[in-house]
Amino acid sequence: MLTPLKNPLIRTAFRQQPIQKRLLVGLSLALVTLFSAVGLLAVSGWFITAAAFSGTLALIGAINIYTPGAAIRLFAVLRTIARYGERLVNHDAILRVQSHWRTALFAKLSKASPEYIFRVPSGTLEQKATRDLTILDVYWLRILSPWLLFTGMSLILFLLFLLVYWQLALVFAVSALVLSLYASQLAQRTTLQARAEYDAERLMRNRGNHFIRLLVEQVAWGQSAKAQRDVLEVSNHLSETRNTIETVAAQAQAKIQLGHHVLILLSTFGVIIAWQQTWVTGPLLVMCVLAILAVFESWQQLISGSLRYGEVERSLASLSDIAPEVAPQACQSELSEEGLLIENLIISKSGRVLLTIPHLQIEARSHVCILGSSGVGKTSFAHELLLNCGEASQIGFLTQHDEILHASVWENLTLGDTGISEAQVWKVLDWVAMSAWAREHELNYVLTPGGGNISGGQARRLCLARVLLRETPLVILDEPYRGLDQETRAYVERSISAWLAHRTVIYLAHRKTDVETAHRYYQIQHQHLIEL
Repeated sequence: MLTPLKNPLIRTAFRQQPIQKRLLVGLSLALVTLFSAVGLLAVSGWFITAAAFSGTLALIGAINIYTPGAAIRLFAVLRTIARYGERLVNHDAILRVQSHWRTALFAKLSKASPEYIFRVPSGTLEQKATRDLTILDVYWLRILSPWLLFTGMSLILFLLFLLVYWQLALVFAVSALVLSLYASQLAQRTTLQARAEYDAERLMRNRGNHFIRLLVEQVAWGQSAKAQRDVLEVSNHLSETRNTIETVAAQAQAKIQLGHHVLILLSTFGVIIAWQQTWVTGPLLVMCVLAILAVFESWQQLISGSLRYGEVERSLASLSDIAPEVAPQACQSELSEEGLLIENLIISKSGRVLLTIPHLQIEARSHVCILGSSGVGKTSFAHELLLNCGEASQIGFLTQHDEILHASVWENLTLGDTGISEAQVWKVLDWVAMSAWAREHELNYVLTPGGGNISGGQARRLCLARVLLRETPLVILDEPYRGLDQETRAYVERSISAWLAHRTVIYLAHRKTDVETAHRYYQIQHQHLIEL
């Protein structure tokens, strides 16, 4: 159970003094809460039993009713205050830990190789940034804390029972030891099931994202039904895995409850025998049994946390599985004031070479068009430039697919860049023939994911406008006028020509007629660029 503490992500967070202090305070308050709950039930049982044994003598003051009454009230108030204090302190500490973890994760992602970020499915990255970090909370709140509370409370009760009746202390110690061994074995046994659930959820995210992203193409090619079946198959597998884990959890809780009841019966019979031998008094007998009854809450938490140990291990492994920062290498592509120089660039996919470029010089502010049919490597060529040309912020890239976010028109265009003014936005909207539409709907008009509430041509022009808002020396336009009618295309070409004239531009297109403003044209033939 302590293995995750060796992980750098958890170790560095827990070693921070402010976080460490809050976690220790939260743990102390949780122990006070548990001890108060046990004390409340145990003292109440002692008081009721003592009053019953005394009978009418209690009415004339033969027993002291004020001290146990005060203890009962003290435990009740202390339990309430400690519980709320523990929730407050622990949640504050966990929020601080989460902040540290998210900072560490995004710092690690920012240093990862561009190839890793580009090739890892979006669903996997999403799972790392959301579910994995959330699951790590479970380690402290549901696993480590319950283990520490169980150990501390078991030790306290063992010492108290040792003072009352050593045979009862021995039975309780053996029961606690058996429970701890069972919880450890349960954690190890459910690790494989937790990994299966994690992998199924990750596959579900990737399949779901892929299905939504390519829904239009799948419908066009008649593949949507097959894709939907694939998603449902993964969803059913995920449900079955979760049902299996829930079944194991229910069985484990039932076993613990049965074992606890057996312990109560054995303890009751044992202290009754001791009472008959006048080794213990009746009120002490009841107090011990009720103390064992009250500690069951910590037993349940221990088992529940053990069942989730595998999730924590899998999430830690996933967060550690980020490609490290790559050592600087001689760039195959270099962007400078003189233009773009590409040397010895080989683009391959799934072991198949798509394109080989021994040498290509694109002068500054010249416009080049790369022609080729689908699948020959045009888009892969653009991605390689993004990965190898230095800072990605120096490249404006109009992707093949229209990336429309579920946000307002303004947010889709600016992407959070506070340096962009409203005047700039209206200027580029006019360039792409979208200003009239934007004035009618306003800039705060919310677009649906993928641009479902606008036409394909409008989505294309908004994505083009997003590129035009960035001051980048190199611009890559992948089929920039796709979905535009001839009149709109001619207007957009004229409007953006002056802006493009001051930049190096690489067009990607199927035919020469798709882009008629380039200075040079290259055709991809037999894995090479042939100048036309």
